Amino acid sequence: MVLWGLLLIVLVGLGATVMVFLARKVMPTAERKEGEVEAIGFVFAVVGVLYAIVLAFVVIDVWTKMTATEENVYREASALVEEYRYAQNLPDPQRQEIQLLAREYANHVVNSEWPQMRKHNRVGLEGYALLDKLRSAVERSRPPVVGTAGDSLAEAAAQDAYAYAVSQGDLIAQSRETRLAAASAGVPSVLWFVLLGGGLMMVGFAYVFDIAGVATQIVLAIGLTVMTVLLLWSIYEMEYPFARQLRIDPDAFNFAMMRFIQISTGG
Repeated sequence: MVLWGLLLIVLVGLGATVMVFLARKVMPTAERKEGEVEAIGFVFAVVGVLYAIVLAFVVIDVWTKMTATEENVYREASALVEEYRYAQNLPDPQRQEIQLLAREYANHVVNSEWPQMRKHNRVGLEGYALLDKLRSAVERSRPPVVGTAGDSLAEAAAQDAYAYAVSQGDLIAQSRETRLAAASAGVPSVLWFVLLGGGLMMVGFAYVFDIAGVATQIVLAIGLTVMTVLLLWSIYEMEYPFARQLRIDPDAFNFAMMRFIQISTGG
């Protein structure tokens, strides 16, 4: 990822240098100095501030969305582990059913849903069906109410564990919906038009108007162009949390499956 960034900086810098000399050749210095300099500077300042605000807003938005999505994925996987751990203390038929469904759900998310999310495609209903079965199995495991004084503490603990397991099923369902929604929600095309059009306008000012000599203009043009391109590239890479180079991988669910083995073996 770092090498791609460095390569992009070098290529953009070379391109900016070529554009400076090309602009000076196509548009003579005298021609580029025509007009009201103060008015041009005012327009450049206004456009620059507006574009900087929009660009910063989008960068913060996609970064916040990506970090929140990653936290949500770990929340979903952690809740699935809690369901598996809850089943470990249940009688054998219920324990096997819940733990098998938890393993099937985790495998389905990693092997079936994740490749689809990388392509921004909608996932099928299989994952929903597995989750519905898992939640139903947990709900059917409600401990009986004995009511004897000697078993009151154990009964209360079992009821608390059951209520917690049911709440974890709700959390898995909520986190799942959030994950699937984030997989296909990118930056709107209208906003991309504003970002690219505004970027071209901002960078264009560095080439059209004469700025205190060739060396100074090259430095300013490279700096402005590289910064703009890097920010736009960052937005592009983080636009879809489960795709491209900065994507979120299914590490949380892979770790959850490792925890399943640890819980089952008591290791």
